Amino acid sequence: MHPAADIMAEVDIPLWAVIRPRVLEHLPAIYRRREQDNTYPALAHTPSSQRWNPAQHLSGVQSILVAALPYNPTGWIDNGRTPLSGTVSRYAWGRDYHSVLEEKLQQAADLLQSKVGVGRWFAAVDKTPLPDRELAVEARLGCFGWNSCVYCPPFGSRVVLGSLSIDKKLPVHTPPQKPSADCGLSCNACMQSCPTGAIREPYYINPYICLAYLTQASGVFPRLYRPLLGQRIWGCDTCQDVCPMNQRAEPAQKEYFAPLQYRSLPLPEVLQWSHADFRAKLGKTALGWRGKNILQRNAALALGNSGSSEALPPLQDTVERHGSAVVRASALWAMGRLQPASARRRALQLCGSDIDPIIRQEAQYWL
Repeated sequence: MHPAADIMAEVDIPLWAVIRPRVLEHLPAIYRRREQDNTYPALAHTPSSQRWNPAQHLSGVQSILVAALPYNPTGWIDNGRTPLSGTVSRYAWGRDYHSVLEEKLQQAADLLQSKVGVGRWFAAVDKTPLPDRELAVEARLGCFGWNSCVYCPPFGSRVVLGSLSIDKKLPVHTPPQKPSADCGLSCNACMQSCPTGAIREPYYINPYICLAYLTQASGVFPRLYRPLLGQRIWGCDTCQDVCPMNQRAEPAQKEYFAPLQYRSLPLPEVLQWSHADFRAKLGKTALGWRGKNILQRNAALALGNSGSSEALPPLQDTVERHGSAVVRASALWAMGRLQPASARRRALQLCGSDIDPIIRQEAQYWL
């Protein structure tokens, strides 16, 4: 038995592998192309040797344990949606996956220290320059789909990924065969279904028009893609939902991210939240890192896409009272979607009284 097998079972990580650190020589060319095409995500770590050389993160690293944790247990459906609610991507329904997997990797490191003599380690879950998806593919835990998600049998792409670099040489442990995806054989559902056409070719996404990315990016939401946002206020699951491989995937046997909550959020209530409200309700989820104003911007846009006249009062109140110009401008746009004449009247008033350039630009659009 592999020396890490009992340890990974004890910390409840169902998918794992052990690989040797090596330079991922194919990544610099990929990153250069993305920089040339202006499609390298601004939210990602700057391309550098830390991205493609795992050895730079821990002096004397001998082995890397790569881990995958599924987040799609049986019964995960959203029964609380209404015209005035906004949807949240599944990975963010429970506890923040960063915290959950980081805790498990730390527990594994402690056990490896006591049982096999590991002295130093470096845990990575999304927040470091290490490319979690590339390491998972390198370890044969999964393979890329055309939507750039990593599919890890038997759970599909509904997994979170991380790694633990250690200064102890453990036996290499990977699945005997590299997984393969069905993409291109009889399916291009993700490309056909992407609301914005962000999957511009297999394995290549333009993040700046991807709704999952845009719901997290700061600033003004691009006007062209606001109607396509629909009721989403955090993330977009479309390319994963339509994927036949995910539809055949096994659900997780355990709930790793409980409690399950916030599958959808009441949009008028979200617009009223204070910073303290936001932290209390979402601070321990994967939404918590971006702050309330980005979520309220998205909530205003989603109300504009709701088609419900009941959305007008909270939107009007947001235009009048909110402290963020971006959120106010988003609410004005949403008013225009629901009642253009009211939006034009308010826009005329704002052009004469509001000096914020974001508000004036949105107001001028409606005039």
